[in-house]
Amino acid sequence: MRIVTKYFVALSLLASLFSCNMDHCEQTVYSIDKEATYHTLESLRSNVGMKAARDLKIPGKIYSYGDLLLIGESYEGIHFFDVSNPEKPVNLRFLNIPGNTDFAIKDNKLFANNQVDLLTFDITDLNNISLEHIAEQTFRDEYNQLEEGFSYYLYAKPFRKKEVMSCEDYQTAAQNGDIQIFDDIFGTDEVFLMESVAFRTDNTLSAYSGSSQQSGSGTGGSMAAFTIVGNYLYTIDPSKLYTFSIAEGEDPQLLNEEYGMWGMETLFPSLGHLFVGTSGGMIIYDLSNPAHPTYKSSISHVNACDPVYVKDDIAYVTLRSGNFCDGFSNQLELIDVSNLSSPQRMEIFPMHNPHGLSIAGDDLYLCDGGDGLKVFDITDPMKLNRNMIERYPDKFAFDVITLPQQDNLLIMIGIDGLGLMDFSDPNNLKELSVIDVNWN
Repeated sequence: MRIVTKYFVALSLLASLFSCNMDHCEQTVYSIDKEATYHTLESLRSNVGMKAARDLKIPGKIYSYGDLLLIGESYEGIHFFDVSNPEKPVNLRFLNIPGNTDFAIKDNKLFANNQVDLLTFDITDLNNISLEHIAEQTFRDEYNQLEEGFSYYLYAKPFRKKEVMSCEDYQTAAQNGDIQIFDDIFGTDEVFLMESVAFRTDNTLSAYSGSSQQSGSGTGGSMAAFTIVGNYLYTIDPSKLYTFSIAEGEDPQLLNEEYGMWGMETLFPSLGHLFVGTSGGMIIYDLSNPAHPTYKSSISHVNACDPVYVKDDIAYVTLRSGNFCDGFSNQLELIDVSNLSSPQRMEIFPMHNPHGLSIAGDDLYLCDGGDGLKVFDITDPMKLNRNMIERYPDKFAFDVITLPQQDNLLIMIGIDGLGLMDFSDPNNLKELSVIDVNWN
């Protein structure tokens, strides 16, 4: 069974649309469709376990932990790679977790979701990863409730496919908005749809990136909806902020559920607070009492997807159009958070279709959709648009991590796979290796 809505993504051969004979013309179209998938609680929990290494197909979140690189396979589980030599990453194994979309690590404890539960694994020995604890039915928003009379959970699992359309049908789809064509060979619908399955907060858990990293935990991308601060784990779904105690030697304990603004998408901890990006703005929570975050303030913006990254007293917020965001703005906003009780918008910079971002020193790395990866000097943030260090137009990515503590390693996830790069010289990023996505 497939859900009614179907998204088409043109990824190649767009030029043929304009050069072929319109009396008999065909267009190759790659798509990501979504298929209704049913799971009982028993099947979600009983099929968890280690498997042999496998290719990436629809990658989700990325997470760095020492010499390990973890890559989520949307709704299926987690790939483990050894990147001790980033020029030759080794695909170690795959942890099968039905319904999984995210994870985070602290002190060799891997926290992951299976749609409704919070699972805890001991990954001290990668040859013998063990499931230690299940916090049952933790995530209880309306998406994860069992309806009366039903004994299973339902979610829309993504899958890739390739088909050939007549150019007439292709043009009709484009006119109807099923296909969006921009100034490159990639249709951004795929990225949006990949976000809806890889980055949506109704099922996603992630880790945070940047200078807020806590001792013993790893580093994830800016599409964060799951973050660790000290002995506390914070997660969000579209309407709730969850707080767990993850003290050493104890099983995770849910301490608090806080209703927030609808459409919560990303989390970033900084300045003793949590910055929550939503489809309609940004919320700030005070962590003075880490077991019970309290609302501090908020700022609204036009409806759009909304990752947040905070450095010093400035929040960098990317807004982009997309299928589930229902927005049309593509821009980078700077928000003054020096007064956390009253955040103020400082400046807006137009962008192509911005996604994830990361900051290393005074350099901002921004994934700008079909316009490529951009690097800005933010010594003077208000003039960053005049200080673009470099643009890499062939890098169509949707999230990036910078790891200056790991020999200036940059990790970038995109349509074609995951790239590992040396960013010692922002003017000349050096590609070390690429972990490909298998389209077959």
